[in-house]
Amino acid sequence: MNLKILFLLEPTCGVDIGAKEKILNMMLKMNEKNNITVVVISSELEELKRISDRVADLCEGRLSNILHPNSSDEEFTLAYTGEGEYYENQEASHNN
Repeated sequence: MNLKILFLLEPTCGVDIGAKEKILNMMLKMNEKNNITVVVISSELEELKRISDRVADLCEGRLSNILHPNSSDEEFTLAYTGEGEYYENQEASHNN
């Protein structure tokens, strides 16, 4: 198969820590060696921050923010609540 993009939903849910490491490393290798875009949907923020180029946060079905993995905990918390900068800018542009 010549995958270009792979979507994964909670890929490490319910596995032990050793298996979790193998899964995360496999995702990184797929991206680096095979040039596959891997989209991970997960509630494990620390894992997402470790393996991602950027983290998109959804709040109430809307894109709240797109953050760099090194963003502060405060920025992630604001994104979770829909009060992040991106969300506010999008709302302002829709109201104009």
